[in-house]
Amino acid sequence: MKRLAQRERRLVGLAGGAVLLFLLYQFALNPLLNYYDRMKREIPKMEMDLLKAGMVRIQYMALDRQIREIRGRLDRRAAEFNPHDFLSTLAKNQGILGNLDKIQLESKEANDNYQEQIASVRLKNISLDKLVNYLSAIEHSDKLITVKELSIKPDNQNSLALDVKFDASTFVKVKKREGANDKKPPSRKPRPPRGRTGGTL
Repeated sequence: MKRLAQRERRLVGLAGGAVLLFLLYQFALNPLLNYYDRMKREIPKMEMDLLKAGMVRIQYMALDRQIREIRGRLDRRAAEFNPHDFLSTLAKNQGILGNLDKIQLESKEANDNYQEQIASVRLKNISLDKLVNYLSAIEHSDKLITVKELSIKPDNQNSLALDVKFDASTFVKVKKREGANDKKPPSRKPRPPRGRTGGTL
């Protein structure tokens, strides 16, 4: 009977140990293994996301540097810069002022500090080489003006010449107007002290 009791105690102890191991595996080791497997799968993705974030940061810094450089060049450009005058003068220097049919300016607000000025240019009966030289001179000038929306077709009277339409875009600084709230109130002159009236007794 005593031996049976000892054996039962051993069985109970073994069973308790098995239950303890099961609970340890189920609530401690198993979640830890699952977490390890999940992290093993997610770490490469997190590393890739970190790499992408670093690349985005580098691109942002480069773009920010370019914007600051452009703003600096715009600020250094003459305040009275006029795209119409620039394009006309350039056409004269290129010897194609007679081909310049029309320049029409349009302004669009870009932000609080700058507005976009678009010059719609029309050239008639111009040769291809002169057109290329004119457009190249616009693009490579230091005036930060860009050619866009180019349209070319043969001239109606001369098949060897071209009729051209294009837009030249640039940005100019907005001249801030003094608002009603910004105006200083007129200064008032102090009134002289009033003198006493009346005679002596």
